[in-house]
Amino acid sequence: MMGVPRREILIVDDCESDRQAIEQALRTDRSCRYHFHQAATGAQALEMVRQANGTIDLIILDWHLPDITGIEFARSLRGTSQIPPYPIVLLTTSGSPSIAQEALLAGVQDFFTKSMVHADILPLVTRNAMERFRLIQRLVRSERDAREAKVRAEDANRAKSIFLTSMSHELRTPLTAVLGLAELLLDDPHACDARQMLEMIQSNGQHLAELLNDILDLAKIEAGHSDIKLLPCEPLRIIYELCTLLRFRAADEGIDLRLEFHGALPAKITTDAVRLRQIMMNLISNAIKFTKGGTIDVIVSFEEKAYTQLLRFDVIDTGIGISRDNQQAIFQPFVQVGDKGNFRSGVGLGLAISRSLALALGGDLSVVSELGKGSTFTLTVRANEANTIGVMSPEYYQRNQSPPTGQSRPDDFDWHTRRILVAEDTRANQFLIRRMLEPSSVRLDFVDNGQRAVAEVIKESKGPMPYDLVLMDMQMPVQSGYDATRQLRALGMNVPIIALTAAAMEGDRERCLGAGCNNYLSKPIARKELFAAVSQVFHQSVAAH
Repeated sequence: MMGVPRREILIVDDCESDRQAIEQALRTDRSCRYHFHQAATGAQALEMVRQANGTIDLIILDWHLPDITGIEFARSLRGTSQIPPYPIVLLTTSGSPSIAQEALLAGVQDFFTKSMVHADILPLVTRNAMERFRLIQRLVRSERDAREAKVRAEDANRAKSIFLTSMSHELRTPLTAVLGLAELLLDDPHACDARQMLEMIQSNGQHLAELLNDILDLAKIEAGHSDIKLLPCEPLRIIYELCTLLRFRAADEGIDLRLEFHGALPAKITTDAVRLRQIMMNLISNAIKFTKGGTIDVIVSFEEKAYTQLLRFDVIDTGIGISRDNQQAIFQPFVQVGDKGNFRSGVGLGLAISRSLALALGGDLSVVSELGKGSTFTLTVRANEANTIGVMSPEYYQRNQSPPTGQSRPDDFDWHTRRILVAEDTRANQFLIRRMLEPSSVRLDFVDNGQRAVAEVIKESKGPMPYDLVLMDMQMPVQSGYDATRQLRALGMNVPIIALTAAAMEGDRERCLGAGCNNYLSKPIARKELFAAVSQVFHQSVAAH
């Protein structure tokens, strides 16, 4: 019969005639096709349920079996769950209310006497039992989902509390130094240790900037936006230059930092060079931090696993080590290794971020460590697009140094003839930018909102010396930097505009460029970066003419 549902029915009764009577009563039901399974004992029925693997639609169960009661069968089937996995109809020779109540508490959907096994009653009872079971299942799922949602909410609240507690500590510690030292300098600007205090202010400010970058990275990763850019790069050159940079810091701590290339290695792979450098910087810096004298070996090798090529980086130190029980905890946010290899609360975002980035690069980050003897952190990154595989050594990169970057070149323009309009609403930042650029003798004007910036650019464009550059804060009162830039471009003003913004999340750079800016600098502003960006604009203007 087309469209008629098929039901798998398990009849559990030690009396064969009763089993046959149940079958005959159900076969008269033309709204459904039945396929019957029979068992004479509770043990036999439980085994049949196990082998059925979820295909049974209904169990019709005799209350009194040779080896077990129907109530005990239902409880055994239910286990630790709130309801049994299948609807159950319990049959008995008497309609005792106490038995009926006990049966319902055990998870049985219906209860009636064998005298009621008739063709006009039993099909209706079975349909009602199955529908009631579906309703109870939905109710149980809803209650479970509600409990799980409550647990997730409580976990989220705990995580938020941990985050706020950790951030409060990590922010207040360097802020205490910055504000306290600044107060001391205000009281005595010519103190004999003024330079030392200024250096400490700068160091703690850099720590705050790094902390903010870590928080932003973690937020991007948790939002599913790791900002990974896969491009061809030279991983061996990256690790050579990084070890060269960090070797001096290691030497200051009495540590011998060594780099080795093992076996044939690819000269180039397709990965995110910035993220690879970030991960390795974190691993080697941690090794230096927790190694008091001794050695750190960075070993690069190449391996193939299940059609996947991986570039492997091992960072092996002779430091304090990590206890076995805590070796996975270090990859959780806000956990740090302590002085004895155990753990203490802290910001501890570096390894959590590094592992997430490693996974995004098609690899992983793991650790093997022995307390008191040292640790080995292993980073792998996918290298399926590797080419030019051969035996190489770090000395190759020593002989073939990359061209120096970031070095100044002779200026082909006069700074004192150039004009810059700075649109920035914060007086402290206006002061900072003025002091940073004053040594160049460039001519500076300041406005404190986007509307004034537009008016000033338009006014000066009609004079003999229009602005050569606008430094535009993107978040200002009256009119934002975004709107001011769009308005200037709509009016045909082609003056170069560099965005200055405290926004540093994924998409912020694209938003600034999309508004019409030529370049983008995120706050806090570094003097070298500011000079490089301004110089680039001025050099380009000379080249264009």
